[in-house]
Amino acid sequence: MGHKKKLHIDVSLNITTTKRTSLWKLLLHEFNISNNTNQKSNDSINNDNNIQLLFNYVKLPIHLEKFMIFGLIYTLVVFLKLLVIIPFRWIIHTLILIISTFTNKSKRIKLPKFNSISYKNDSIAVSNIIITLLLLKNIDTSRIYHNIRSGTAIKLYFMTQVLEIADRLLSASGIDILKSLFRVNIRKRKINFIFIYGLSIIYLYIHSYVLVYQVMALNVAINSYSNALLTLILSNQFSELKSAVFKRTEREGLFQISSSDLNERFLLLIMLIIISSRNFLQILINTSSTNDFFNNIKPNSWLTNITPWIMVDNWLGLLIGPSILVIGSELLVDWIKHSYIIRFNRIKPSIYDKYTKILSNDFINGLNGSSNQINDYPSLLTKRTGFPITTLLIVFCKLSVFPYIKHFTTNLLNNYSTIISSILILLLIFVLITLLIFIRLLLSIILLNWSKEILSKPILKNDYTLGEPNVNTSNISDVRKSLYNSEIETIPPTVEEKRLKKLSDRKVDADDSLSNVVRFEMADKRIW
Repeated sequence: MGHKKKLHIDVSLNITTTKRTSLWKLLLHEFNISNNTNQKSNDSINNDNNIQLLFNYVKLPIHLEKFMIFGLIYTLVVFLKLLVIIPFRWIIHTLILIISTFTNKSKRIKLPKFNSISYKNDSIAVSNIIITLLLLKNIDTSRIYHNIRSGTAIKLYFMTQVLEIADRLLSASGIDILKSLFRVNIRKRKINFIFIYGLSIIYLYIHSYVLVYQVMALNVAINSYSNALLTLILSNQFSELKSAVFKRTEREGLFQISSSDLNERFLLLIMLIIISSRNFLQILINTSSTNDFFNNIKPNSWLTNITPWIMVDNWLGLLIGPSILVIGSELLVDWIKHSYIIRFNRIKPSIYDKYTKILSNDFINGLNGSSNQINDYPSLLTKRTGFPITTLLIVFCKLSVFPYIKHFTTNLLNNYSTIISSILILLLIFVLITLLIFIRLLLSIILLNWSKEILSKPILKNDYTLGEPNVNTSNISDVRKSLYNSEIETIPPTVEEKRLKKLSDRKVDADDSLSNVVRFEMADKRIW
């Protein structure tokens, strides 16, 4: 008890290092007259660190958008694979299986071989999508639209928050359900397969219903004649700042935040495409009175001073105008959020290059087939970022693809005979599928070359700026650390020393710890 804690004082000043201080020394101290050279060096180091933090603000958008652009292209490639490649591949393999079954073996017709495991996974995926779409057949989007539009502001705010939480919870559960579905052995465990398959259908139906409500809420906001609802939707994006900025975040946690923002951007883009396509379909339906249609349907919610250059009197401005506000606000919120996260945690913007490198490695491993296709179906991206690719595809087909098919089918049947209409519909579908396959292959080539370029470049090992907190040796001296504790106490290890010891005990390289991070597993203090 005789030991007293020392006060936290600046040890860099000569006036505090002596037991007695004269008036003369105190006067010199007040006028900042000192012959201490160590103070000058410390000030210069701190100044360099502060300048580095300011430069990080400028560098952040470049590094962040590189990661986002690569991730968006990667996600689009996976989305197109599930949209056109897997169903088309399943049809071809099914035809080959039927022909090989009913063909006489004596004819020795050489048929191309296919992987049985891949065919099983394709069959499960296609059947899941078809059954869920059939269950969603009778869903009334018009009633959902008007129910959302007639609600009060408080009700809508509460609904959007609940839908966002439900989306994340269902995405986490969906990964486990679908992973178990593709892992189970159908021949040995038929009862388990039937149970998990039924559970997957229930999950896809509920999650699709949640996403339909999210799309309709955004559609109401865009087509609203007042700014209230659109302001409500945009305010939800800025609420992310409160939940993410003022928390301590490690590199692993920042990777999960980045994955969450990547999923949110792609989901937002698909929603805007769905809304724009539905608005454009209404334009096609009302082509006979286009001028009156624009005067009646054109919303005022997005007509702000930010977008005065958009031609609001034509269909291009009607479709693109709302998207600029929504995407622009999303970019602004992401830049602000990540800027302050790396500022408070002293993380360098180059960390996003490592995240991009991890996605590049996942993409190349997926093409090389080095990963287990059963466990990572249809792509490593769904496991890494937790993106609900199957659910989004179902919603996209329900709200955007099927209305166009219904519209063109009705028009063709009214103008031509049944045979000619069927031929034209099949021809149109074939051309569309061919175009999507070409786009998917082109994006895959671009992404493959980009991935090789990223993996060939060396990346800086140091991910942190000097100062607290960081995982490298900080510029706090042992003398200053001793002032925090009494003489009988042992100086506890700093956060940096704990992290370095943890990595050395695990015998894992710091960069390898990032490669093991997935979205819905606890890599930091919370799941983002």
